[in-house]
Amino acid sequence: MIENDITPRLEKLRSQQKEYMTWMRNKNELDSLKRLEVAYSWYTTRNSLQQSDQSESTLRDKLEDNQENLQKLQERMKAIEEEVEVLVGQRSEVYVFHSNFNSSNTLIENEG
Repeated sequence: MIENDITPRLEKLRSQQKEYMTWMRNKNELDSLKRLEVAYSWYTTRNSLQQSDQSESTLRDKLEDNQENLQKLQERMKAIEEEVEVLVGQRSEVYVFHSNFNSSNTLIENEG
């Protein structure tokens, strides 16, 4: 009689223990996966931030280079404009000289 009473209870306890152990393994695995997810999220966020910092640094360097190039081009453009003014002035002087020379020749031809 005791055996009939104890055996079913022991089997029930063993079954409950197995269920509890399965539940504990699942809970531990879930906790481990959650920690892994948090670590991965932190890792990817950190890498993304580092890449953004590198991109920003690269863009700043390019901006500085472009600003320097722009300044050099503006200086070059100013020098070319000054050169053009000088050449236009020289051309005007040559034109005036040529006009005066032709007028003098016309006068000489008319007199002669």
